[in-house]
Amino acid sequence: MTETTHQKKKVLIIEDDTFFANLIARGCRNENLEFEIAIGGEEGVSRAREVSPDLIVLDILMPGIDGFQVLEMLKNEPALAGIPVIVLSNLSQEDDVKKGYALGAVDYLVKASLNLNEIVEKMKYHLAKKEGPKT
Repeated sequence: MTETTHQKKKVLIIEDDTFFANLIARGCRNENLEFEIAIGGEEGVSRAREVSPDLIVLDILMPGIDGFQVLEMLKNEPALAGIPVIVLSNLSQEDDVKKGYALGAVDYLVKASLNLNEIVEKMKYHLAKKEGPKT
């Protein structure tokens, strides 16, 4: 097997706020990450199937299929179930956070309490964790 340390990791951002999604994507570019943006839950599930990303950043409050439904759909598809999902939402109630983790999120971040660098650091952490220890 060849070394893949130089291969860009793919991050799928599922978010209904285009401005916010592009803000995160700029952070991804600065970290040598490849990104895809899906606007809304339906498009997010479809893009996840198409690009098989290394990590998904998922908003909860979206029209149509909300983030909780997207998370449930992703975790119920064997080909997508292993992809780490970071919930990034303004929903900060304890019940929402518990639900996110119960549905399979690896992290639950509240937008209002983090800056872009902190979001990118969390993404890098979960990508490295998925990759496993370096030998």
